[in-house]
Amino acid sequence: MALDEKGFLWIGCDAGLYKFDGLHYIPYKCATQHSKSISNLHFSSSGTLYCFNFQSQIFYLQGDSLRELESNLFKVNQLACDNSGNVYITHNNGISRYNETKRTWQHFGQSESRINLFSSVVNALDTSVLFIEPKGLSTIANNKIEPVVKSEFQPVGNFILRKAQNRYFVLNTYRNQVIEWDGNRLSQNKELEQILLNRKVTNAVYLPDSTLWICTYKGLIRYILPSQKTELFYPEISFTDVLLDREGNYWFSTLQAGLLRIANLSYTVWNRENPELENEKITKLSSDGLHLYFTTVNGMVGKLNSQTGELKSFKTGQSADPQSLDYSSADKRLYFNINGRLCFIQNDKLGEKPNSVSTIKSYQKIGTDYLMLSSYGVHVEGDTSYKISESWSRELFHDTVNQMLWIASNDGISLFYSGNRTWKPKAHFLPRTQILSLAYQAEKQSLFALSFDGQIHQYTLQGKPQSIAQIPEQVQANKIRIQGNRAYIASNKGVWILDLNTQNWTQLNTLSGLASENVQDLVVLDKQLWLATGKGLQAIPLLNAQTLPLARIYLKALWSRGEQDHHAVQDPAQVTLFHGDELILLPEANAYASNGKYDYAYRINGGEWVLLPSGIEKLELQNLPTGDLAVELKLIDHLGRDSENTLSIAGIVNPPFWKTAWFIALSAVLVGFMGFLLIRWYIAQIRKREREKTELLNSQLKAIRAQMNPHFMYNTLNSIQDLILQNDIKNTNYYLSKFSALMRQILAFSEEEKILLSEEMEMLGNYLELEKLRFGTQFSFALEAAPQLDAERIFIPSLIVQPFVENAIKHGLLHKKGAKNLVVQFEQLDGILSIRIEDNGVGRTRSQEINQRSSLNHKSFSTQAVQKRIDLLNKGKQFHISVEVADLYPAEHDRGTRVQIRVSQSESKLD
Repeated sequence: MALDEKGFLWIGCDAGLYKFDGLHYIPYKCATQHSKSISNLHFSSSGTLYCFNFQSQIFYLQGDSLRELESNLFKVNQLACDNSGNVYITHNNGISRYNETKRTWQHFGQSESRINLFSSVVNALDTSVLFIEPKGLSTIANNKIEPVVKSEFQPVGNFILRKAQNRYFVLNTYRNQVIEWDGNRLSQNKELEQILLNRKVTNAVYLPDSTLWICTYKGLIRYILPSQKTELFYPEISFTDVLLDREGNYWFSTLQAGLLRIANLSYTVWNRENPELENEKITKLSSDGLHLYFTTVNGMVGKLNSQTGELKSFKTGQSADPQSLDYSSADKRLYFNINGRLCFIQNDKLGEKPNSVSTIKSYQKIGTDYLMLSSYGVHVEGDTSYKISESWSRELFHDTVNQMLWIASNDGISLFYSGNRTWKPKAHFLPRTQILSLAYQAEKQSLFALSFDGQIHQYTLQGKPQSIAQIPEQVQANKIRIQGNRAYIASNKGVWILDLNTQNWTQLNTLSGLASENVQDLVVLDKQLWLATGKGLQAIPLLNAQTLPLARIYLKALWSRGEQDHHAVQDPAQVTLFHGDELILLPEANAYASNGKYDYAYRINGGEWVLLPSGIEKLELQNLPTGDLAVELKLIDHLGRDSENTLSIAGIVNPPFWKTAWFIALSAVLVGFMGFLLIRWYIAQIRKREREKTELLNSQLKAIRAQMNPHFMYNTLNSIQDLILQNDIKNTNYYLSKFSALMRQILAFSEEEKILLSEEMEMLGNYLELEKLRFGTQFSFALEAAPQLDAERIFIPSLIVQPFVENAIKHGLLHKKGAKNLVVQFEQLDGILSIRIEDNGVGRTRSQEINQRSSLNHKSFSTQAVQKRIDLLNKGKQFHISVEVADLYPAEHDRGTRVQIRVSQSESKLD
């Protein structure tokens, strides 16, 4: 493994070379590569990555491509880089040096006496190297191999050389042999040799935290140089490499278990892997100052020595979660309530204390009194037994200085004072508020209370109680403890830390190294924060419960894309785009601690921030505003913090040609000219419409004159006169009213362009009633409307149907002998109004013959006027009218005529 200058992780393995950005494993392969496996990753002083495969091919990373470095080396086994641009490679024929600047090779050890001598690790030392050969440690000076320390190393390939601080360690990979060289003499490291017994070494790595890590087939060994302390981790796993990143994460590569990331090695966990701990779901904690006591959900009570790590477990015989756990320094007993029984542990022995209160949440001895906090209130047992509270209570704090007693309950906080050997109420805070936990800060003599709604309240005997902070929403807090100027809160979302001076929050979760985010309880002991979690008991050094370093964001590439192609942008500070171009950003982030749970955020020209998920590989900005362009891009990590840096991209977006000055000026001239033409056209259209209106009005008047022909009026009035002579007053009045109504309707409708269909039908009814008076009982008519037709909502051109009805009577039925029948039907089909007029008259052919005999110059003026009006209406935008006339029985003359009128509206539906 190796870290580049940006902090990204590079991995060489059996599958090849990969870059890991926290989300994706990005593969790199060379076209001339003969085998997949990649090993020995090293970055040179220029930042170039070098590596090789098991076919002795050497590769380097140029830009974003893996390329082969031409060489004729045989059985390459190790690689290293110094600070002067040199790459050193050991192989079966010696050691070779490649200079990056000159691109030249130098070979050492090619003589016969040095064949097969340098199959060992090369260790770069500033501007030179130190390596192992059979007779000791050597370096290259004056372009030749020079011995540094004489010693026997046989065979050479079994040894690993590493520098740690100012010392050098030589480790035998097969035997537990560790030799140190401090620059003057060689010595053996007995402590490391003891822990390496029966362990095959695969690698050794010195990290910036002053630790030397030794990878073996049976675990990892950490050797802390300042204290010379050794520790063994994961003894059942085979390791190959170790790395420490900028966030403090440890990366361990293994042979079979993949790649491991450990957020913090100082976080210690006791879980089911420990034989003393059968159940790792820890619920409650207590302490006597040296030991930590804890309970599990299955009824076990544990005792852990915080200094030695010795763990003891006590089986209570009850398979239940204890409801209380309190260490009493007065009794030197650990009390706990389980299944309604008050039990204790003293001198590592279990006992039971008779007790009448079954639901104890906390049991404390103060002076000679025992206080029992329960779901039924607070009971006191001493010289006398009494009850001081009826509220469900769960935690108390005894202020020994002021002899005050603070009790947390479901009804707020109650304050009691000691008087006459009994506890008496003094004050009550936050009534009807469930208080979960209390904590005391001795330095400022302040009490802190955690309520069910996540608020933190601060109280002093002198000051006024106040709410000082609110834990974030969707977090269920369980317990609060104070250490120094920090409040530590256990919750279902890990541990939340509040700085009491700045009011800033910090969160510790599984990404920070917690065994579980379900933390039920916590205790501060021996400069460590002890946590009761769902996956074991965990200890965190308080000094390590610090804020993580901020993430970093980088730009892999920047592109602009127009209509034809996309181009790489060389300078993010001088971006030039054309209207419609896209700006494409390829971001990458160094945020391993967030484990992919972060967001990108960007904004344009100081606008609102837009969030994007971490999984995006490119950001495409479209429809960019013209003018000056400023794009900002940052990262927001899993704790809601902004990245350490914000990327800035600046430039200009050229406007489209239609927004340029020359185009605007030309457009103004063209618009003026087009406006002039438009006005002339508009005036011509107005004049044309006025002419059409005049013609329509004239046609309407002609239609009126045609409808109001004197013959019809004369016949109608004669018929009415006959009724008067017959003294038929009733019918006379009836038909006179019909006649007057018809005249009023015709005169009124002639002024309207359109009328309701119901009005047209009413007018037709009046007209046909008068015609019936003229013809007598031989004439019958019917006005029929389809059931779904809404005549009160449909408009038609005024007086458009009556002329056709009159023609049917005048030319068809007038000359008919016998019964005269007329049917007018109205229906609507697909938004079109259909009007059908049928008569059983003489037909069109017979009518023409009769009209020609009666007058050689006969001309249907009424029909021509109506047709003229229909033509004018069809030129307009409201109606489209079509008329079809057909003989009912073309082969017979005296069999009637059908007129079909269809009316549609172009602007709105008929219904």
